[in-house]
Amino acid sequence: MLSSPSFSLFSFELSGSATVTKSISVKYRTADIIGAILILIFAAAAIYATTTWLPPVLSGDPGAAFFPRIALGIMVFFSTVLLFQRVRTSQIETDSEESKSAEIPIGPLCAAVCYSGLAVIGIAIAAFEISGFAFLAFMLGVRTNNWFWAIITALISVLLMYFIFIILLNVRLPLLFLPEYFGF
Repeated sequence: MLSSPSFSLFSFELSGSATVTKSISVKYRTADIIGAILILIFAAAAIYATTTWLPPVLSGDPGAAFFPRIALGIMVFFSTVLLFQRVRTSQIETDSEESKSAEIPIGPLCAAVCYSGLAVIGIAIAAFEISGFAFLAFMLGVRTNNWFWAIITALISVLLMYFIFIILLNVRLPLLFLPEYFGF
C-alpha cells in the first residue's frame, strides 16, 4: 500500500491491486474543500466563457448567457458557503470526525469526468438532443445495467428538458430536429 506524507489538510493514500479497482481514500473535510475549490474554478471559467455568447437580440431579452449565469451564480454561492464552513469548523472537529474518509474509485471517476466533457463538447457538434440523449442513456445504462429503461428514461428526460428550457424558459440551445416536431 502506497501512502503519502500526512498533512493536516491533504492526507490521502492510494489503495488497490491488480484485481481490485484502484481508489483514493480522502478525508471528508479534504474532499469538501477540494470539491468546492474545483467548482469555484470551473464556475469562474464558465462565467468568463459566457462573455463571448450572443448578446440580447430584442429589448427585454435576457440573452443566451442569462440562465447559465444564474446557475453558475448559485454554484458559486453554495460552493463558497461549503468552503467557509469546512475551513472554519476545522478547529472544532472531534477525533471521530477527523478519521472519517471516503473511498473514491479512480476509474469510474475519470470516465465520468471525461464523458461529461464530451457531452458538453457534443452539444456544439451534434446539438442538444443527440448529445443530451447519448449522455443520459450511457450514464444510466452503465449505472443500472438496464439499457432498455436507460434509453426510455433518457428520451423522456431530453423531451422534458426541451419543453422546460426551450419552450417555457426560452433558453437558446443548439437544436437539430426537435423544433420541427414540437415547434410552437
